[in-house]
Amino acid sequence: MEASSEQAFLKHLSDDPNEVTECPLLANFFHTIFLLLVRIPVNSETYALHCEILTTALVLFAGQMRRPLASPLPLIFAYAIWGKCAHLAPAVVHRLLTNFSENLPTPPGLMGRPAQSSFMWRAASSLAGGLLTVVTLGYANRGSSSTTATQRSDQSEQDPNKSNTTPSTDLITSESVNRTGQGCNVLAEQSTLLLLVLTTQAGSISRCAHLPQELGLEAETPTLNPYRLALFSLRDNKQNKPHASRHNANVSEPSAKADFASPVPKSQTVPMLRGIVSTENPELDAFPVDFTALRDIAAQTMHQDSSTLLLYLLVHRNTHFQEFLLQNQNYEKLLLPLLNVLYRSPADSTHLVYMALIIILILTENEKFGQEIHTSLINWVDWSPSRRLTSISRGSLIILVLIRTIRYHLNQLKDKYLHVNILAALANLSAKVKNLHPHVSDSFLCLLQLLTKRYNRTVEQLQNLSAKSTDAIDDEVSVDVPIDKANTTAPTTNTVANTNAKDENEKNSTEESVIQELSLLEEVIRMILEILNSILTHVLLDNSNLIYSLLYQRECLVALRSHPSFQNVIQNLDTILSFFSKKIEQEVGENPSSPEQLLAVINRHSPNVYRNCNLRKFPDLKFKYVEEESPDDFFIPYVWSVVLRQSGIAFRADQLRLFSPESESAVSDGKAGDVDPDVDADNENELSTGTPTTTTVATASTSATMRTEKAIGGVAV
Repeated sequence: MEASSEQAFLKHLSDDPNEVTECPLLANFFHTIFLLLVRIPVNSETYALHCEILTTALVLFAGQMRRPLASPLPLIFAYAIWGKCAHLAPAVVHRLLTNFSENLPTPPGLMGRPAQSSFMWRAASSLAGGLLTVVTLGYANRGSSSTTATQRSDQSEQDPNKSNTTPSTDLITSESVNRTGQGCNVLAEQSTLLLLVLTTQAGSISRCAHLPQELGLEAETPTLNPYRLALFSLRDNKQNKPHASRHNANVSEPSAKADFASPVPKSQTVPMLRGIVSTENPELDAFPVDFTALRDIAAQTMHQDSSTLLLYLLVHRNTHFQEFLLQNQNYEKLLLPLLNVLYRSPADSTHLVYMALIIILILTENEKFGQEIHTSLINWVDWSPSRRLTSISRGSLIILVLIRTIRYHLNQLKDKYLHVNILAALANLSAKVKNLHPHVSDSFLCLLQLLTKRYNRTVEQLQNLSAKSTDAIDDEVSVDVPIDKANTTAPTTNTVANTNAKDENEKNSTEESVIQELSLLEEVIRMILEILNSILTHVLLDNSNLIYSLLYQRECLVALRSHPSFQNVIQNLDTILSFFSKKIEQEVGENPSSPEQLLAVINRHSPNVYRNCNLRKFPDLKFKYVEEESPDDFFIPYVWSVVLRQSGIAFRADQLRLFSPESESAVSDGKAGDVDPDVDADNENELSTGTPTTTTVATASTSATMRTEKAIGGVAV
């Protein structure tokens, strides 16, 4: 495959021109290996066979890495997506998800010295080895000497631009489970990777709707990906159980030793059947999976990109799974692992942080979620080596981790997408915040102080650049060159002119970069002020600690009052602080003896704020994550980069054109979605801070739109 073109390789599996066939040979091949996958149950004797099937499929599809991102869909995908395989899609997705959720341990014989082989084992191994050698021409065997998928994932080979010296401290709480050594086993890992490869092909398929007819493949919906559709339509196997029982009442469970050549039943047997079989024209809801098991294994392996990316697809696109998480607080097992990814964000890959952040953002869109997280307490959290937080709610911990993530990524402030999504999540939670922890309240104000100082330094830097440019112009003098030496000095004069032009371009570029940073800082500061304003205008009675922190650090607002971009939103904060300052001065004097005294005054007068203070009304801050219709430019390179790291297959790096600089720039732009505010479109006034090819993010209170770089699949609407 590596030594020849796709067309040349496909000739090895092409039909005999002298024979008339109803279905292409390659389509029959994929149909056969997928039937093996869904018909044969997974046990210690068939484990190797399943692994080889998955590896074979990954190796065949890996041709996509050897072509640029803008290239059409490789032909080999067509045989697995359309034709006979399309009817198998729900069963294949079910099998792959079941492998992931069960995470069966690798039999000892596969990882070390093989155990005594039975006839079934020898037959399966022989069949798998033969298939793999013939189809991949020995390609996948090179990976046998490389590290295993589990070992490679545990090595945490992350973003190549990230320093290996970055500490990877975990977020430890009273509910933390030691994850050391926990990860997907080989079968679960390969199943997840193949599922991601199959289901993240979206726009590339819609652009190739002509292929099925050209290749002689049947396709009822040539513009849709059946695997993607099946994943997004999955239901919980505990849902509609009576209906499922009636549906399968007259279907007997096939024997694990059934003849492989026997006809395929027309529906699955029972919901918990492991050796699932597919149907012709199956109902999409006929293949339910165990959502609880999926959630649990995703929580255990959240540190792996493959698990977090699969969870993202389910949370964002599968409404049944999203409803499951929001019922009975089923999301709780996922929260701490997601927060741990953000807590480790300086050490983990940027894409992994993005995925975890988007999942949290999607959850914050639900008002019930925003209320429940503040009623569930965690006994203690080791926030740093010297600080343990006690009796902190999950809501306060989420806010604290999001604030910390902004602070740790201030040096990457030009990554607008990261900060915009964090602020969108905080904004969604703001109107439901309750009993904010004292340390979280202080962190809010510390972040505002940090941003203000950064803003002032950037203003000073811009002023210095402007002053230098002015001085350079003033210092320019004309030098008279003697006529007799004019010819000899001409080259030097040209060199100086070129150098001056180069310096001028560098100055302009630096100045433009500083202006962009200043504009973004201004938008982030304003959004922080709007979030604080939203908390105090909606749930002031439940957040005395935040009022205390504002009173204690109110000097951080002084420098912002005169700025035209902040005046309207800071007005409410000033009104509230003035009200409490007067009450404190009247009751305890200018020098209160203890924080308890101040909190007592705050609690006593909080019910009177709305009655005595004329607060300005702002629209609610509500953001919704929206994925672009075809986010292939982000997901396809990302998924294949995960396959490279975690599959254990030794691909030749010198032939991987998918990760060319052009493709990498598309991925780094985070082109997967946008955050859009729930505001009246008629009132929006666009404030352009980006390029014409950007997506929009707006703050709801001012109905202003920040233009940002294209995001991973979407952000809020």
